[in-house]
Amino acid sequence: MMSHEKIGADFLRQKGFPERVAKLVENHVRAKRYLTYKYPEYYDSLSEASRKTLKFQGGVMGAEEAEAFEKDGLFDASIRMRKWDELAKETNVALVNLEEIKSRARMVLSRWFSELQGLQLNLQVVTMFTFSERVIISMLSKDHFLKNLLM
Repeated sequence: MMSHEKIGADFLRQKGFPERVAKLVENHVRAKRYLTYKYPEYYDSLSEASRKTLKFQGGVMGAEEAEAFEKDGLFDASIRMRKWDELAKETNVALVNLEEIKSRARMVLSRWFSELQGLQLNLQVVTMFTFSERVIISMLSKDHFLKNLLM
């Protein structure tokens, strides 16, 4: 059985997103496991469903695994993304314009392909109603994060 973070990351890879973006989606569960290890109070902030799935995702991270994760080049960004994902679950919040998000995604993909492969990009944006969409929306709506992550 494949995990949701792997499915989301593989989807982004198939659609041509940079590996860095796919890896951030893939680190979603590692970040949750790390935060419950490093900050036990974080566990209390999780929804009941998230607490239950944590058990199936390996549970609270151990010290050795946490130390290795801290050395990951995307560690800081992965932790921020996890926290943004939690914020994305809030209700009654003003939404970002979806056309703006699509435009930014096209820009990122176009630049990525033209810089690395010199290819013409024919982008078809597919809407996902999963964790990956929430994270991408959060990520693409944060200008400062985009500058640090993708530029």
